[in-house]
Amino acid sequence: MRDEAGLVDAADRGEAALDKRFQSALADEKLSATTRETIRRAQAAIHRERGEVHGLRRSVDSQRDASNSLFPQ
Repeated sequence: MRDEAGLVDAADRGEAALDKRFQSALADEKLSATTRETIRRAQAAIHRERGEVHGLRRSVDSQRDASNSLFPQ
């Protein structure tokens, strides 16, 4: 389970880093409308994926709680 948590953490960090770069790129007033729209679409796809990563995070956390000997069965 440790590897799963590490993978989820890495995916979350990567998506957060991409989102910051998209925000930075969108702040450039010199972008063409086509380029701006392309970046917005890519950013929207990352936001959708982040929702899935957060779901994985909850799943990994639940598994960790369930494997705890103090967790009521």
